[in-house]
Amino acid sequence: MAIFRSRRLEDILGTQLEADAITYAHVERLKAGQIPEATDLDFKKTLYGNSSTDKRDLCGDVAAQANTRGGLIVLGVDEIKQDGLGVASDIPGVALSENETSRMLNILRTGLAPFPAYEIVPVPDPARPGLGCYLIIVPRSPRYPIGVAINDGYRYPFRNGATIGYLSEPDIETAYRARWAAAVAQKERAEQIEREAAQRRGPSDIWLVMSLVPDIPGALTIDNSAYQAYREEQLQTPTLIVGGSQWARVLVGPRRYRLDGTWDLSERLANSFQAELHTDGAGVFAAQAPIIHPQSELQRQDPDMVSDEAIAIDILSGLRLLARHARDVTAAAGGATVRAYLHHIDHSRPVRVGHSRHGNRIQIGQIVPAGELLPAEVAAPLDDLADDGPPLVSAAGILASGLVQVFSMAEIAQFTAQGEIRKGYWSRGRLEAVQVWAAQAGVAVTNAAVGS
Repeated sequence: MAIFRSRRLEDILGTQLEADAITYAHVERLKAGQIPEATDLDFKKTLYGNSSTDKRDLCGDVAAQANTRGGLIVLGVDEIKQDGLGVASDIPGVALSENETSRMLNILRTGLAPFPAYEIVPVPDPARPGLGCYLIIVPRSPRYPIGVAINDGYRYPFRNGATIGYLSEPDIETAYRARWAAAVAQKERAEQIEREAAQRRGPSDIWLVMSLVPDIPGALTIDNSAYQAYREEQLQTPTLIVGGSQWARVLVGPRRYRLDGTWDLSERLANSFQAELHTDGAGVFAAQAPIIHPQSELQRQDPDMVSDEAIAIDILSGLRLLARHARDVTAAAGGATVRAYLHHIDHSRPVRVGHSRHGNRIQIGQIVPAGELLPAEVAAPLDDLADDGPPLVSAAGILASGLVQVFSMAEIAQFTAQGEIRKGYWSRGRLEAVQVWAAQAGVAVTNAAVGS
């Protein structure tokens, strides 16, 4: 599914702006039609170089499209001037390779803030192996303005016809106000879907709840054929990254799929696990937080203790599930805002975090009344959350740390903000599975202690 639609550009190319649809014949229409550059169309004869200026140019061209109305940057197309406009005159092409695609992605990932949506599409020339064109497809960003990192600050480019200008201070102020309004709308959407999901959860003691709202919504059609295929796939998909749990039911709700761990088909409410995955890419994931039970009668009145390992695994798994639904199922794009919090059904019961890795119940942090369990929030690119790797672990670490800080804990022990797994903070049974996953995901496992 296309991350950007433009009737004008699709009429010019003769196809939708999708990687699977665009061929070299479509690019040749630019030359055949002597198509001029415009606000939404930019030609480059060569690849961007490796100098600081070249890298800023790449970031600036992408940011300018994202800050205007979205558009297309075509690498490998030469131009001549006609009436002051650059008109496509030849297609010398550029060298295509996975290394070049990765290089451009890395430049954009580090040179833009906040992270916009875009797609880099190599289009090979069938007559010249190894050569072709790159298409950089950029929708207008809902997180406008997108800044280009220059020295210790940012500049905010925009397209003015076929040229680039820069936002003035009043423009930047207005844009930030609009971004704030969009963030408020995302928060309201998150709270809405959280409330709806809560109505279908069983009365277990404590749930860890997460929600994700993408910056650029997706679209999903639910019909009987799509539902049956989706149901079959999800019933074979583990609920958690490690742990072996499975979804028991995959149901349809209003403009959403509903997944849960309830094996009793007559039961309306979800238990164990729950996911409400909406057609616009938003979603909620909830998992029953296992309570570490007291070992003596004297401890029966102690606050309910939630496992720090369970928090870590649930957040890692929930992030990936929600992001994959948004990106891969609904074709949502760009970044996403994710919230996470603990919800205790019994507001009279205080909560604390702990573990029993060494045979005893060990409390970490402070005791917190159930009514004071505040949500944590993180914003990240969907690609970082949907794919296994250090960026996913880093986002999980930041979000989990924000969640446990309400207990006066500085950070979650299991993950680092750099995307590593700390070996010494897992129980023996879970550590082996975590290490297997980490090796497959290319995630480093460190012996470093918290605070070292």
